[in-house]
Amino acid sequence: MTDDNGDWINDAGTQQREFDTLPADIYRVRAKVKPGGVVDPLCVAKNGYTEHLKIENTVIEGPYKGAKIFDYVTLRYSKGGDDPDVPALTAQQIDNYETAVEIGRVRLRAIVDSAHGLRHKDDSDQAKATRRAIAQDLLRVSGLTYWAHVDIEKGRNGYKDSNRIDRIVTVDDDDWPGKKAQRGLVPRDKDLNDDIPC
Repeated sequence: MTDDNGDWINDAGTQQREFDTLPADIYRVRAKVKPGGVVDPLCVAKNGYTEHLKIENTVIEGPYKGAKIFDYVTLRYSKGGDDPDVPALTAQQIDNYETAVEIGRVRLRAIVDSAHGLRHKDDSDQAKATRRAIAQDLLRVSGLTYWAHVDIEKGRNGYKDSNRIDRIVTVDDDDWPGKKAQRGLVPRDKDLNDDIPC
């Protein structure tokens, strides 16, 4: 702040923005990675085995602009056993965590594809390079803007309802926002009526 006398804080007003749970819908959001450490952006989960990318998503358009939804994308796990405080995983746990990592990688690819308008089947060199750049530096997820379908998760054990990102909306999806607009357009050749009135 550049205000020398410090009155900017007195003039700031008193009304804080507060959002209830967002209605289930598709929102355009901007991602911000909340790093887990100085070097590694991944955070270790409470279970001590999986590591996830913690993403703070901010709605950037519409009446809920500024609302935040957190997403946790699992991208790695450890089998344990090297540390006496972290016992080795069972075969079932390994299977569960491998599935979680697979789901997380699909989610991250969808985020990149949505942000860059890439189709699922786009295997061009440029598309691969775009995805690879994110994989090599996960902090580059920060700043990506994409479409997310937000749902409501019922509160339990005294907690209020909360929002969660149900899925990422990509160009291939029927509810991609650009497609809704295109469906309402009339093709130019049908728009013109060359009949001569009687």
